This record gives sequence, structure tokens and C-alpha cells, in this order.
Amino acid sequence: MHALPIQANLIKRVLIQSPTGSGLRSCPGAVAKYGRVMPDVVWVNDAEARYPEGAYYIEWYEGTERKRPFGWERCGSSSQSQAPQNGRT
Repeated sequence: MHALPIQANLIKRVLIQSPTGSGLRSCPGAVAKYGRVMPDVVWVNDAEARYPEGAYYIEWYEGTERKRPFGWERCGSSSQSQAPQNGRT
């Protein structure tokens, strides 16, 4: 049994401000020419940009299905209700 090669991508979720609106966006992390990740630097619209805030994630593929870590959807979402879940106030 041979293991398939795994390809992973480094993604950083950052808050992008734009004329059309702002929001969280997943941007690929920038890698220096010597192979190390450049801290706080991501690719936005084909250019490197510095975003000190945000969180890094790794995504990968198993076959043709993209996998992301648990909790990816909840990352930084402030739109969720702050009300208690048990109905008490």
C-alpha cells in the first residue's frame, strides 16, 4: 500500500477593508524565497500585504475533497447571537 502525496495550503483569515465592503477573507500566506513563512504577510489581489491580526489555518485535500480544521466556519464570526443557549437571561 502506497501513501498518496499530500498537498497542504497555508491560509490566513484576515479582515479586509474595501470600498465594496469589509469582511473576513481567506488569503494564502506568503512564503519567502528561502522557504519560510513570512510572518503577518499574505497575498491579497496578487500582491503581498501585511495583516498582523488574523489566524493561520492549514487546508488540505483528500482525493478531490478539500479538508479544513474543525471550527473553521466559526472563526471570528461576530454575527452569532450572544443570547444564552438555554433560554435564561
